[in-house]
Amino acid sequence: MNSSIYIHHPSYPGKSIELPIIHDDEHCLAVEKPPKIPCRAGQFSIMKQLWMSLQKPSIISLGIQHPCSVYDLEDNLSGILILAKNRESAKVLKNAYGSYMFEFTFDLLCAGSGCDDGREMVCSLPIARHFSKERMLISARTGKKSRTNFNFFARVGKCEHWQARCTYLRKDQLCLHAHESGLAVLGDTLYGRTKIPSFSEIKRHFKANRRGSNGSLYAGIAAHLSTLKLHSGAVIRSELPKKMRVLMKFLTKP
Repeated sequence: MNSSIYIHHPSYPGKSIELPIIHDDEHCLAVEKPPKIPCRAGQFSIMKQLWMSLQKPSIISLGIQHPCSVYDLEDNLSGILILAKNRESAKVLKNAYGSYMFEFTFDLLCAGSGCDDGREMVCSLPIARHFSKERMLISARTGKKSRTNFNFFARVGKCEHWQARCTYLRKDQLCLHAHESGLAVLGDTLYGRTKIPSFSEIKRHFKANRRGSNGSLYAGIAAHLSTLKLHSGAVIRSELPKKMRVLMKFLTKP
């Protein structure tokens, strides 16, 4: 079995991106999606490139005939992405997902909230699209039902490690519900308005390079889909991205 699928980076087409395969059965496979990589939108999305690669031996060997993403993982998020291998499997998996039979668990890095250790919060506010802006909002009138459970996990320096669980992924649900619950996910500049700390903010004696670069240690939103329980009972796990672990390490340094 192939251990990875390779695609072109959407911003740098000459650069390859590895999508490690972490689950493979007769119906679907699961890959680890990095942040800043789109699932379906655009010429260099995962699905578009997969369709263009169907005749490659490496893809044929995986038994993929009619690939389909069962759900979309937002561009700025990382983690587990399920790809159905054929139409029949896609129908079964999409029906299970639409019937709230999946369970998603995200690991989040948030700005300090002052919450007590071990605290649990539930946000069940309905989510709707904004009528004129590219964002979502809370609306009891037009919103669709949504529910996210937040559990405090650990302190990470001045920040906090939380876990969020849900059974369906509305657009921006994670960050919007976190914001409504008093949490600000690092990298969420739309709702929580919280940037990833720059090198100079978390590295001692930081000196910018000749170009004056003072970027951050992590691209995207510090939220990773780390565990997925399927309707069949199968559990798929993905460890935190290396750069997210490095960010956590620097945040804990005095």
